[in-house]
Amino acid sequence: MAHKLVGRTIVAVRKMNKKELQQEGWERCGDPPKVLVLDDGSRIYPSQDEEGNGPGILFGMTNCVNDDCFFV
Repeated sequence: MAHKLVGRTIVAVRKMNKKELQQEGWERCGDPPKVLVLDDGSRIYPSQDEEGNGPGILFGMTNCVNDDCFFV
């Protein structure tokens, strides 16, 4: 599955919408997780665990220069 991500481009970063939250059973979560939308329509979002028991947090890392770092 991960091989399907190679070469894809992130075209949007947004909060998970109501329909997506309902599909995961997360409609009662406090702050909706971020969704990475790829150029082919695929969506990537964080989960607490492999079973999808709730939304999680994305962590990222880059080569920070002059404190120019990012967080999602």
